[in-house]
Amino acid sequence: MTLASLLREYDPLPTPDVRDVVTACEALNVREIKLFRLAFARWFGRDASENELEKPFMRYLLAHQAPMWVRQFAREVLRQKTQGILDPTQFGLPPRAPRADRDGSFETVCRVLWAVAWGVMIAIIARGFGLWGGP
Repeated sequence: MTLASLLREYDPLPTPDVRDVVTACEALNVREIKLFRLAFARWFGRDASENELEKPFMRYLLAHQAPMWVRQFAREVLRQKTQGILDPTQFGLPPRAPRADRDGSFETVCRVLWAVAWGVMIAIIARGFGLWGGP
């Protein structure tokens, strides 16, 4: 087995189509099938039936090839994200809730609590082995 075949087999994002779709999904906070629905509606001007989405979605899952309308939709999402103008409401999604922790204070509190918890555990273990504060 060659290195190239190993990379193809275990690469989490095997094609540019998959990479773009997954990145667009992350940017919009939706699953891949929802992205396909949004792309279909934007391209064709109507909602897709299950039958209309089944074949292209299965081809995407099995062959890692997105249809042209999904590819273009994902690229548009990524372009807007890169430019800092991505607005999920433009794609028929609800607006994102504003982030409550803009200054990082929540992360700081969590890190302090994590450090305190580790300190307490180490103290309990040390005391249990008689290394600290015991008779």
